[in-house]
Amino acid sequence: MRKAYDRLEWNFVEDRLEWNFVEDMLLKLGFDRLWVDRVMSCIKTVTYNLLINGCITGNIIPTRGIRQRDPISPAIFILCSQALTAVIKRAKAAGNLHGVRVDIWKDNWIPSLPNYKVQSQRPVDCGLTFVTDLIDPTSRTWKTSLLQRLFQLAEVNAILKISLSFFAEEDIQVWGASKDGRFFMKSAYWLLAKKEEEDQRSRAATSKVRNWEMIPEMVWRRIWKIDTLPKIKAFIWRTCNEGLPTGSGLHARHIPIDPVCPRRGFEKEIGDHLLLDCPCARAVWHGSSLHYSPPTDVTPTIVGWLGSWDVVFRHDKRLVHEALSKSQVADRDSPPHVWTVPPTSITKINCDATLPQDNAKGGLGLVLRDHAGNQRKFVSIPMCFNSALQGELLAVCAALRLALELGLTQVQVESDCREVVNYILDHSYTTPIDSAVVLGDIWKLSASFSSISFHYISRAINGVADALAKKALSLVCLTD
Repeated sequence: MRKAYDRLEWNFVEDRLEWNFVEDMLLKLGFDRLWVDRVMSCIKTVTYNLLINGCITGNIIPTRGIRQRDPISPAIFILCSQALTAVIKRAKAAGNLHGVRVDIWKDNWIPSLPNYKVQSQRPVDCGLTFVTDLIDPTSRTWKTSLLQRLFQLAEVNAILKISLSFFAEEDIQVWGASKDGRFFMKSAYWLLAKKEEEDQRSRAATSKVRNWEMIPEMVWRRIWKIDTLPKIKAFIWRTCNEGLPTGSGLHARHIPIDPVCPRRGFEKEIGDHLLLDCPCARAVWHGSSLHYSPPTDVTPTIVGWLGSWDVVFRHDKRLVHEALSKSQVADRDSPPHVWTVPPTSITKINCDATLPQDNAKGGLGLVLRDHAGNQRKFVSIPMCFNSALQGELLAVCAALRLALELGLTQVQVESDCREVVNYILDHSYTTPIDSAVVLGDIWKLSASFSSISFHYISRAINGVADALAKKALSLVCLTD
């Protein structure tokens, strides 16, 4: 594929691809010559005219590039990106790629900021250039006082939420459009498709917009990630898309039916009313284990309920998952509901994390007990992190570090987050970007113990660790 590699000319400013390169790349990927000819015919037959003073004039015939907003353009662009991926892999195998030194002021390195980089201006007398200059090499922590002098408060908080490895390693580049940082064709296609969708929305800003078009992308993603039956996911999706056969919906489709709710008598029967505001629905919610009560001061909506999960998930993600999964068959491998003492000579560590609604600062809680059930140590640690998963992993990592500091060699670690235990025990799981470093540290620290095991327990018997995590929210430093 050297011919195709040599013609790799990317210009991200103009989104340009050479036609000859596209053709060579498709052939090298094994597509039939006839099929390639037809695709190239679609690409090359485009012409442009100019609109000057209301008159169409000129006839421009391009010699390169793929058309923006053409349905096949994203697919062609992504297929050709395989050449770039192959070049990078070949260079890495040959030892020509090394760790990246990330520039503080120029590079994209802060995942939780909208544009991934700092907006603060570099001070005139500042000699700091690389991100490594902001890290204490001894403690492997951020130099908080330095960050506060250089950056805005929002940037400082975002930087502090980046987990640092306790083991000095080279920086690497990741693909920001995927959850785990790896490049996949579908993630690139999703990125291009999303950009095109945003462009279309901006062009149609003055036209009539359907309600579902205003629903945030986060809500759609959350629907499909619910741990429940597919038909329930489809039902919620149809509700948000105004696709339920409600009285109002059928009436709008010219079906002779009363659009008024037969139970309420004076309000239209729409999806939001049917599932949230109707007296029958409110009675169901009142008895739900989610402890959710639809608001009465405003009209409740399904989209608003799903959007509120951002707060509910941070406060108690496990409770939400447990409530929703009750529509499935009960888990036969349910955790024990009574805390048990560890075997003789083994110390059991219970850990937990909490993240408040404002997402400003979280807390970790640890409690160590011996084989007699006596508490040997309990710790509250205030810490910044982005997600509940990252916090739970940080709690486990802190537990291992504390155990090593105390000279313990045989431990059992318990967490009430099943997802965390799965990540630790099964290395084949794909880890989110913000948690990969922490998980790697857990694996490395685990090798320092002569005996170590990880277990999932129910939230009901992890109350001490949970209380310690919540206590950390009011602290400014670690306390035990």
